Amino acid sequence: MGVFFSTWYLMRCFALGCYEMWRALWGSSWPTVEATIVGVTLDEHRCERLEFTYPVEGESYKGHLTRPTVFGLQRLERRFRPETVVAVHVSPGDPTKSYLPAGTGWAAAIAAGVPGLVACGVIVWIAMEVWGHYAPGHATTP
Repeated sequence: MGVFFSTWYLMRCFALGCYEMWRALWGSSWPTVEATIVGVTLDEHRCERLEFTYPVEGESYKGHLTRPTVFGLQRLERRFRPETVVAVHVSPGDPTKSYLPAGTGWAAAIAAGVPGLVACGVIVWIAMEVWGHYAPGHATTP
């Protein structure tokens, strides 16, 4: 059971890292505004959740960034202290959409994704070996 949970966790880390890279591609062209860090918390999935507020045309908006804690490292908590002012990219058409470049997307995706992909491959191979012998019409050789 632990192998399946670990594989799921690593694949989730990989997916979040890839999503972060994708957001960086389209979000980095947006204009920037100054945002204030509210704080960093750990959610129920052991992911860091960084919350920040930013003003656009006199209105205040809230944004967040979610990152997995890869191998127990809590990078956002060390890099972004409460009340720190940072630059945030905001969508010109929808100020509720924002992007805070945190700079660890590639590292997180690679560090978690490679072992996750290997673990998935091993689980699929084991499943094919075990269940393949019980398939109807499957002939085994001694």
